[in-house]
Amino acid sequence: MLAALVLIGAATLISLPTGPVVDSLPFWCLACGDYGVADALANVALFVPFGWALARTGVRPRVAVAVIVATTIAVETLQNGVIAGRIPSLSDIVANTAGGLVGMSVPLMTRWLTACPRRASLAALGYGASLGVVLLLTLLIQAVPQPGALTWNQSVPNLPGYVRFPGTVREVRLDLPVTVRLTSANPDPRRSEIISTWRSDGSSWMWMDQQDRDLRAHVASLSDPLRMRGLSPWIADAMPAAAGDTVTLAFTAERFSYRLSVSSARGAVERTVRISPADGWRLLVPFERTRERWAPLLAGIWMAALVAPLGYLSAERSATAAVSMAALLVLLPLGLGCAALPFAGWCGAAAGFLTGKGTARWMT
Repeated sequence: MLAALVLIGAATLISLPTGPVVDSLPFWCLACGDYGVADALANVALFVPFGWALARTGVRPRVAVAVIVATTIAVETLQNGVIAGRIPSLSDIVANTAGGLVGMSVPLMTRWLTACPRRASLAALGYGASLGVVLLLTLLIQAVPQPGALTWNQSVPNLPGYVRFPGTVREVRLDLPVTVRLTSANPDPRRSEIISTWRSDGSSWMWMDQQDRDLRAHVASLSDPLRMRGLSPWIADAMPAAAGDTVTLAFTAERFSYRLSVSSARGAVERTVRISPADGWRLLVPFERTRERWAPLLAGIWMAALVAPLGYLSAERSATAAVSMAALLVLLPLGLGCAALPFAGWCGAAAGFLTGKGTARWMT
């Protein structure tokens, strides 16, 4: 119970800088914004452990539901003017409550499944297949489309908080890597678009913008129409602190990788991401400015969360399930051409499987 509450507090009650679009979202809007679906799914997942813990303590269902609703309302109340950079919304309350209800149902459902060995085996088989589908879909959603012939422009997005780029773009080359040579201006705390690139069918492919000294890029993928977080490399404090410096920006991408770099008189810095089956967390987790430093940990947590139910359901045939899972994690990158599962992902998968298996034995 305490661990679930600590998780909720860490995810919701730490102050954050927010973007201009997020700041303008109304309280009553459900799953709104560019990342509305991602935020809703993350909020559901956040309260599942809390609901599970309440059910395991034997609290009456009505009381447990009341505690879940009161907790999420308390969180949103604190976010309303007390926690800087947090925006309360009805969507968060609905999603958190739904997650708590899902968590409450988990003990009853798992007891019913594991009471019959045949049901447990079928459930393990079904979950294993679902796990493969989830890993495949999260990879395909993050796949970068080939740009083809590109054009570019520079504008002020019709969004709250954006201003015209204060620097001067001197040259743009559109053959990959897309290269921009510019003269810097004094940093502005507001966001400004440096360039946008467009494919021949009129759809956006990639854009770069600056906020203060931070450089951010975004490249199109299926995550955009699905309103999930996607491919947005962010390099903090990469742009010059004064006006007049010559800066070269470069962005390139392949189907399952992308790289953003900044070069100036003060040196060069780059951000490279190679997408693997352990990177589904990128579709849900915010904090793009700082999250890359936690990427190995987040990859491990993501894989542990996905694999733990398989370990629980296949406790009687754990060797077969473990071999099948390992084969899937090896073959999926070979078949799609994405990056192989990193070491942190393997550690997370193993830890999740063993935790699920141990939990099943402890509860029987």
